Amino acid sequence: MFLGVGFLYQENPVPVIYNNNLFEVQNYLSVTNHIYSGMCFTISESVWNKLSEDQQLIVREAAIASAEADRKTNKEQTESLIGTLKEKGMQINEPDLAPFARATQSVLENNASVYGDLYDEMMQWREAR
Repeated sequence: MFLGVGFLYQENPVPVIYNNNLFEVQNYLSVTNHIYSGMCFTISESVWNKLSEDQQLIVREAAIASAEADRKTNKEQTESLIGTLKEKGMQINEPDLAPFARATQSVLENNASVYGDLYDEMMQWREAR
């Protein structure tokens, strides 16, 4: 959360804004989709190695299923809560994101070699959308 002169600035997912009643102190919400803060599933190698192959498969499949469910729930909540926040008096701004993408394209290009295959996969995903 950032405080400016007479203004409150904060950056959070829409469900966090709603669940913490930030609409009570903040009048504007700009939907920029500039970050997705997923939760990482982690398990130590020593614990993983203690699991049987069947157990590892169960954990792997459950992790994939939970990631898919989390993304779906997050999308649904975000979409419905934007309407709710609007009803509560927030002004919802949905700026044209293309100029932002163009302005930061060089960041992607300059770091493509660092990310290797991940960069290529991200570009394929982007083009498929």
